[in-house]
Amino acid sequence: MPLFLLSTFAQAEEVVLVSEFQARDPAAAGFSALLGPSLHAELDARAEIDARTPDEAPDFKEYSSRIYVASCPPGEAVGCAFVVGEVMDAPFAVTGQVRTQTDGSRVVEVNIIDVVDSREALGLRIPVAPGDDEAFVTSVADVVVAVVLGEAGQVEDIREMGENQDEVRRLSALDNDAVAAQLSELEGKLGDVAVVADRNVRRSEYTLDDLSSDMEAEGAKPWERMNMSPGEYMKYKNSGLTFPQWTTRSAGRRFQVIVRGAGGFARGPSDMEYYGRYALDDTTLAVVDQYGWQALSTASNGKLGAWAGFGVAPTVEVSVGGGWQSGRFYMAIDRDYAELTGDSYEVVRSEERGDNVDSVLNGGWWVGGRALFAPFPVSKARPIVGGGLVYSSIFDPSLKPTADPADSPVPLFKPQSAVEAQVLLGGEYSANPRFDVYALVPLSAVVGGRVSSEYDGSTGVIEVFESVGEPSPVGAGLEVGVAVRFGGGDREPAGMPYDYEL
Repeated sequence: MPLFLLSTFAQAEEVVLVSEFQARDPAAAGFSALLGPSLHAELDARAEIDARTPDEAPDFKEYSSRIYVASCPPGEAVGCAFVVGEVMDAPFAVTGQVRTQTDGSRVVEVNIIDVVDSREALGLRIPVAPGDDEAFVTSVADVVVAVVLGEAGQVEDIREMGENQDEVRRLSALDNDAVAAQLSELEGKLGDVAVVADRNVRRSEYTLDDLSSDMEAEGAKPWERMNMSPGEYMKYKNSGLTFPQWTTRSAGRRFQVIVRGAGGFARGPSDMEYYGRYALDDTTLAVVDQYGWQALSTASNGKLGAWAGFGVAPTVEVSVGGGWQSGRFYMAIDRDYAELTGDSYEVVRSEERGDNVDSVLNGGWWVGGRALFAPFPVSKARPIVGGGLVYSSIFDPSLKPTADPADSPVPLFKPQSAVEAQVLLGGEYSANPRFDVYALVPLSAVVGGRVSSEYDGSTGVIEVFESVGEPSPVGAGLEVGVAVRFGGGDREPAGMPYDYEL
C-alpha cells in the first residue's frame, strides 16, 4: 500500500519522539549511538512526520530529559522513551536496543510506542549485516511512518464516525495492509524480521522486599528523588499509572474550586401542617374562643441544589450550597357553636373536618455548609464521608389558599424553619481529571429552628384540642449529581521515575 494513500488520513504532521538506542554489549556501542540521530534525520525529512529528540522535551525538576534518557537503566528503553514522550505530548515514540552476535553481525530491536494508548504498537527484531546500515535506517523509517499514520488516522476516523463500525474495520484493515507491505519490503532487504506482539507499557510489582532493599541502598532513595514517602512510593509503583498521571491525581482536590449540581429526595421536615379551631356564639355568631398551631411535618420530597466548594487538601473540600425542596401545606379548621349559660359558654354543636384536610403544593428553600473527605485521590472511584449543617425554611403559607379564609379568625403564622445536622456517606467516580459523578446518602437530625408555632387565645370555651404536631427528629435521603473541578495544584516531581518496563 503506497504511503501517500495513508497520508490522506493525517490532517497534520504527527509528532514522533526518536529516543536513543541502547547498546546491550560494548561492541554495539558505536552503532547504537548512531542509530538515534540517523533515524531522526530520516524521519524528519518525511513530510508526514515531525521528528523530535529528547533535547526538545521539557526537563524534569532536577534533570534534563536528555540526561534522563542517557541514564535509563539497561532493558528499560521503552519505559524511558514512554515517559519522555508523554512529557513532550508526543503521540508516538521510537527507541530500541542493539546486540552483537558471535559472528559479528548485529541484531536491532526497534520499539514503536503508542504513547496515547500506553502500549507498544509494534516491536521488531532485525538483523543488520555490515554495509546495510543505510538500507536499515530507510526501511525502518518507512515502517514507522506506516504505523504512525495508520494508528493516527484510525483514531481520528473512529472519533468522527462514532458507531459506524463497518467503516472503522475497513480503515483498520487498510492500516494493517500498509504496515504489512512495509514489513515485507524490509524483510526483502534485510532478511528475517521477527515481529514482537503488541504489548502494554506497564510496571512490575514492587514488594516490601524491594522497598527494604532500596532503604538499605546507599545514596538518595528513589522516593526522596520523587518527593514521596516510602509508602506512597510503593503505591505509585504498583498503581499502573504513569508518573505524570500519578502526580496529577495525587494532588487530588487541593486548591481546586469544585462546583456541584445535584438532585434527589429527602425524608425530613419539608411539609407543613396548620390546625385552627374557634367557637362562635350560637345566637350572635360572635367569636368567643380561638386556638391554632402550625408545625413542620416529616415527608419524602424532592430536592434540587448546587454547591460551590474549595479543596483545602488532596482529600478534603469545604463547600456552601443552596436550593429548593418540594412539599405540601395541609390545613384543617374546626368550628364550635356555644350558648351562654349563666356566666359561661357551653358548646352545643361542632363542625369538624375529621380526615377531610385541605392541601396545596408548597415547598421551601434551603442553604447549608459541609465538609467532605474523599480518601484515595489517585483512584478513579473512591468513598466519601462528611458532615454539615442545613437550614431550611418553608414558603409562607399566607400565600396559599386556606381551608376557610372568609370567616376564620384564627391567625396564620410566619414560615417555619429547621436546622439539621447531617452525616454524609457515599462515593464518587472521576470520569476525567475535571469531571466527577457522585452519590451521597445524608443522614440527618433536627437540632434547631422554629419547627412549630402556637396561638392560644382560649377563654375556656373550646373543649377539644388537637396536639401540636412536630417533625420526626431524624431523616435520610439521597443526593446524586455531577462535579466539575477548576484549577488545582499538581505536585511537582523531584526526580526521575525509572519504573516503566515491558
